[in-house]
Amino acid sequence: MNVQLIKTMVGVVLLFLGGLLFFNLLGLGWLIRVVISLFIIIYATKKLNRAETSTHKGVAIAALIFGILLLFGGVHKLFGLMVGIGLVYVGMKLFKRDEPQNASNNMLNMPRNTISVQEDAFDKEWNKKMKK
Repeated sequence: MNVQLIKTMVGVVLLFLGGLLFFNLLGLGWLIRVVISLFIIIYATKKLNRAETSTHKGVAIAALIFGILLLFGGVHKLFGLMVGIGLVYVGMKLFKRDEPQNASNNMLNMPRNTISVQEDAFDKEWNKKMKK
């Protein structure tokens, strides 16, 4: 990329963050939130009207929901919901077994007269008494 373009982008980001901190210090942080959320809502509605595929419509609806939540201060609920869904998904993946169990690994499918791999001294003595 062009060095001048990178410097310009970094300058705009720093200017934006500085403005956010300044307005927040003055107690006008809500004004920036309203402006950003209205910009996102307007962008999403225009994108929704011009959408040709279902993917574009889905992205536009997601941006619209994000803008509305940002406007009313509910973005933290969205992130909490996403983290909760992610944790449930990971938990379900931990319970789910990916590979089927072999008959040799399953103790219930083994014949009754075979010796267990985890046989201790008591089991050996018991088997000797039972065979007599």
